[in-house]
Amino acid sequence: MTPIYCFDSESRRFAKDLVRALNLQAGVPGAPLALAKIGFVMRESVELANARRWAQKSGNTVYIWSKPAQDVSHQVAGTTVRCFEIYSAASELVAVSESNYERGPVPPKLAADRQKVWLCNDGIRIGEREALDLKEAEIRHAAETLQPAICVGVKPWNHRGIGKLIGRGRNVRFVKDPETGFKEAAKTRSRLIGWGNSVPNSIIEVCRQEEIIFQRIEDGFVRSVGLGAGLISGASVAFDDRGIYYDPRSDSRLFRLLNQLDLSARQLERGKELKRILEVARVSKYNLTGATPELAAGPGQEVVLVPGQVADDMAVRKGQSDLLDCENSPNINIDLLKNVREDFPEAYVVYKPHPDVAADLRKGKVSEAVAAGLCDQVVSNADIIDLIERADRVVTFSSLAGFEALVRDKPVTAYGLPFYAGWGLTDDRTKSLLRVRQRSLEELLYITLVEYMRAIDPITLNVTTPEILIRRLMEMRERTAGRSKRLALQYISWAARKLGL
Repeated sequence: MTPIYCFDSESRRFAKDLVRALNLQAGVPGAPLALAKIGFVMRESVELANARRWAQKSGNTVYIWSKPAQDVSHQVAGTTVRCFEIYSAASELVAVSESNYERGPVPPKLAADRQKVWLCNDGIRIGEREALDLKEAEIRHAAETLQPAICVGVKPWNHRGIGKLIGRGRNVRFVKDPETGFKEAAKTRSRLIGWGNSVPNSIIEVCRQEEIIFQRIEDGFVRSVGLGAGLISGASVAFDDRGIYYDPRSDSRLFRLLNQLDLSARQLERGKELKRILEVARVSKYNLTGATPELAAGPGQEVVLVPGQVADDMAVRKGQSDLLDCENSPNINIDLLKNVREDFPEAYVVYKPHPDVAADLRKGKVSEAVAAGLCDQVVSNADIIDLIERADRVVTFSSLAGFEALVRDKPVTAYGLPFYAGWGLTDDRTKSLLRVRQRSLEELLYITLVEYMRAIDPITLNVTTPEILIRRLMEMRERTAGRSKRLALQYISWAARKLGL
């Protein structure tokens, strides 16, 4: 057996993380047993002297050491990233452990024999650059959430996750109505945070006069495995102190970032990496899976995908269009399909209802009879990424599917003015005089997902980066264990809505 000596008093979690990092057999119950099967034994001490003495006594060949917190390990807002250095030269063990503990140089002859392993968020393995990005996200979160918050408009089942996203869990209080929220914020000098448009403009104006910070939040662009209307908590939010991203008629922080922010070479590189991992992971907003039927398009016929939207959603009602009456239309999906059929008469039009509408949880349903005259095929439960990849073009009012199509290099026609339109990336049927800057897709991804969105790990609820969140959602989507629970919650939500609860 090869001993593993750990002196950070977290050997049990250390062992669990190491099992993940080394890709050991997942079926072995318990991290210590999994390690023992390949010849490792764990001993623990908080004292460095004990680790050195055990190492000398046993003459071990592998020593794994966790650097102290003030060096490469850090803990902010509950997340810890640790760097483990694995050495394979026992003769120099004492010198190595002593010099590293004192943050001295590593002996040159051991440099080729070591491997760095960065772990975070319940054992996810990341690179050194990602560890630095995570630290930046945690420092920003700590600064943004220092002041307590009173939050209005968030459903009870979403309180725990939102509490972590906009605060530190315990310094966030949820209230039902904006008047109570304002009074509490004024009394305690807290921030007032409203979900979407849950706080009226009259109260927002009084907040400004009283110098009370007001912010809006809304679901983020990479959210969960499952529907919000199906009682699945979100792992990200759009965080805005000016307006909100889906309302092009007013100012928003995202609009200002896209219009004004100049990116560094590192930020552009990160935007490229976000595009790559989104494509590889095939992650979308809700990450719903389903079999995609064959599309019966003729040879050479253009396939146009039309993603449906929730008819009374604020992203529709607060939208802007030169062609569609989004504010008053009883069903924006019917109006959209009529325009698509007129503009693309030779195309094979595929309509995908919004998942909330298909699950009968929200408004916007298009009857079979109406759909038959406006499109060639209706696909309800297919994976949206599958459909985007099969389509030649995506046509939308303001659906996030247009954003997801851009990531996959598909042409996008926008009848409305979603946040991703007007920057030179889309075929725009609604013009904006205010969006004056041309943006690359990498710039759009970085600004949207890193600068504007805030994310937590949906399992640990610790602050995280969009890159790590994407990886986590991909991992969760592949698990079958949670599917029954998601379906049960969706049915409960459906029944509650039918009963008016």
